[in-house]
Amino acid sequence: MNIELLSDRLAAAHLATHQNRELHRQERIFNSKVRTIGVDQIGFQHQVKENEKKRESAKDSSHAFAADMLQNDKAACILEGRQRKEERLLDQALDDYRLCYQQPQHRREQDLSHPEPMAAPGTAGLQKTLPGLLGEDPRSGERLQRQKDQLRDWSQQQQQELEAARQQQKQADELYNQSRISVDSKALQLQEVEQATRKALAHADKDFNLAKAAENRELHRRAREKTEEDKHQADVLMLLQADRELEASQNTALQAFRQRIHFNLHQVEEKMRTRWERQQKDQREEQLRGDSARSAVLLERQQSRTHRMQRQELDQANAQLAQAQRQQKKALEKECFGGFDDSYFSKFNTSSR
Repeated sequence: MNIELLSDRLAAAHLATHQNRELHRQERIFNSKVRTIGVDQIGFQHQVKENEKKRESAKDSSHAFAADMLQNDKAACILEGRQRKEERLLDQALDDYRLCYQQPQHRREQDLSHPEPMAAPGTAGLQKTLPGLLGEDPRSGERLQRQKDQLRDWSQQQQQELEAARQQQKQADELYNQSRISVDSKALQLQEVEQATRKALAHADKDFNLAKAAENRELHRRAREKTEEDKHQADVLMLLQADRELEASQNTALQAFRQRIHFNLHQVEEKMRTRWERQQKDQREEQLRGDSARSAVLLERQQSRTHRMQRQELDQANAQLAQAQRQQKKALEKECFGGFDDSYFSKFNTSSR
């Protein structure tokens, strides 16, 4: 006989609860459809909302595009109907005009062999029989004279057009030469102004550099003189102190101090000689800089003169080439388009056929 105790029932209930909780936990972890552990649920919801908004915006844009297409189709149909109506009205107006003002009895036909139109109606297409022999053209002289007159008029018109073109080209060349000369003169003036400005700047730079160098040399000289004066005063004080000490010292110490004084005097003389040599060197450098500046100014002037002469020679050569080209053009026109005489017109219409 099995006796179930209260503790056993509680343990069994606790075990069942634990197993049920474990099953639910496994469902939450291992089922990919409902699993939320380790997933950014808020981000997923935000993505879902964004996708819904995109679909709605795409749907709205497609509806708007369809509405625009429909509106454009309606406008195209209206315009096409209006164009057809205008074409129909235009054709009707043209037919009315022809019916009213272009009737067959009001037409005047043109005979190609006769310069004047036929006045009698109803004679269109009829062939006239010319007087004389068969194949003979009695009006060939008149037609030949008219052709000569027409060709002469054409030749005169061509000569007038060529003359007008030559005059126009001549005026254009003169205007071009005048503009080129004015541009060259302005360029020369600007070049002269630029050279003068450069020259003035060079002189100003030179004066400033010389003044600055002189000022620096003067400052260095004063500093050296002050330093040497201080050293000299210190040496004098030292000598005086040495003399005082020498008076109270022994004879051997006096001899040593005298040698020291002689050595210090020799150092002072050496410093004075070094300073004089430095001053001479500075003077030579300043003279060399001045000579270099003058040489640069002279070289710049020579270059400007050379450039001006080359520019003048180039202008003269261009003017000569332009004159030669105009003369060659005139000779070519005279050779190719000369006058026409009667021998030239006699070459045409020598037969009636």
